[in-house]
Amino acid sequence: SAAPPSAASPSRSSPSSGVAAGAAGDEGAGGDGGGVANAAAAAVAAAAAAVVLPAPAPVDEAVEEEHRRRLGAWVESQLRQAVERKVRRDAPQLGSWHGRLEALAGRAAASLHPEPNRSIGTILKIKTLAGGSAADSRYVDGVVCRLRLADKRMATRLPSPRILLLDCALEHEAGGVSTSLEGLGRQEDEHMTMVVAELAKLRVDLLLVSGSVCFTAKTKLLEAKIALVVKVKPQLLHRLARVCGTVVYRSPAQVLGAQPGTCGAWRVETITVVEPSPSLADPPLAAAPAGGATAGG
Repeated sequence: SAAPPSAASPSRSSPSSGVAAGAAGDEGAGGDGGGVANAAAAAVAAAAAAVVLPAPAPVDEAVEEEHRRRLGAWVESQLRQAVERKVRRDAPQLGSWHGRLEALAGRAAASLHPEPNRSIGTILKIKTLAGGSAADSRYVDGVVCRLRLADKRMATRLPSPRILLLDCALEHEAGGVSTSLEGLGRQEDEHMTMVVAELAKLRVDLLLVSGSVCFTAKTKLLEAKIALVVKVKPQLLHRLARVCGTVVYRSPAQVLGAQPGTCGAWRVETITVVEPSPSLADPPLAAAPAGGATAGG
């Protein structure tokens, strides 16, 4: 049976609990309790809708700008202290490098975003050259590696190039026994003509190959204005694949329908290093690119 009215608790309760208690009591009474419960729920909903929240306080742009400035100053201070501690502990003779190392570290911290739970060391690489000075150090937002073009007449600077990576040799493999060198030469010429034509169809600007490349292929690639790099380590090919958004292909046959990658820029630089005399204060260390080619993101 329903509880008498005097049994109701005089304590204040939330609207939701009051509706639940009323529904339970009405169910026990067996009358038109369902209508009472619905009416109570509607009243609670109307009261909630009638509540007017205060408007948010206007944002003071000057205050936000001051907060950003202070936060930036704190970050710079922490970075400076970290560099000073590292240099003081591991290489106290590099006292004159504080400023340059701090600038390079700040640029790397602002540009690189490692995967969660991964160290920045997995994507940050430091190349050193004997000689030079702190002023020669540079930060490259991309991959720096030692590479050589197959021909000095090939392009050394390419803006937004289309790049194809091959982890194999680019040579003709005879399918059977040929009775003459002339026949082998004709087969190789036809095969390389087909491969280079497909590369030109894909608008490839740069081809990197881990193995050797036959003379016929080099000649035809030069005529097609496709830069060629040979003897590239497979580990480097996979690094470039991640940066350029492509995959490493295992055979020249996979060139058909391949998807070339790209990067912001490709350039080849020749760096001449002059060994410093022992009397110079700066040590023979430079965090500059180690020569060869760079692929920028």
